[in-house]
Amino acid sequence: MPRNTDRGLTPIVEAISKLDISGNVVPREWLIRLKMPNGMPDPIGALVLAEIIFWYRWTIIRDEATQHAVRYERRFRADKLQKSYQQLSNALGFSRQQVRSAIDRLEGGGYITKEIRSFPSKEGVMLFNVMFLEPVPEAIGLLTFAPVQSAESNDDATNLSDDDYALIDATLEGDVSGRSVMGNTPHVMHNTPYVTGNIPSPSA
Repeated sequence: MPRNTDRGLTPIVEAISKLDISGNVVPREWLIRLKMPNGMPDPIGALVLAEIIFWYRWTIIRDEATQHAVRYERRFRADKLQKSYQQLSNALGFSRQQVRSAIDRLEGGGYITKEIRSFPSKEGVMLFNVMFLEPVPEAIGLLTFAPVQSAESNDDATNLSDDDYALIDATLEGDVSGRSVMGNTPHVMHNTPYVTGNIPSPSA
């Protein structure tokens, strides 16, 4: 039977496309390349990274009359993004320990930097051990755009296996059949079957 090549809109495609959905973006490559210490996908790390990247995307300030862009501003007040583990936990729905472990993995993999500061507040109260996070653009670019090839065919270059999707679902639901979803070791992103060649680690 001839393959149907008609790509016209269906009612559902049209309805979904009209929804003004905004928020975090998780490239599929992150789900392929970000790995747990045991080599399994790291969806929690990917979502934590997406939250950090969201805050580092500029805000466009437009002229009220013309709607033309007049300037770009950052979303946070300090020179770097200040977020606590608890704030990220509340935003993403993961436990504080899961977020902390994900931050450790992202930092260990060279995708973000973490800085701990102590300083007085506006009211003069001393604040200790305040965490500031910053992505590493070169590492994020490598993670997102470096060539990927499938073990079977290039047509499936960005596809996860059924087992990968099952593990992602189980991880997000907090059930990984005894497999750890936490750890302090870097992501495994080189010499995997998903990556073409030996991609150097940004932290090397």
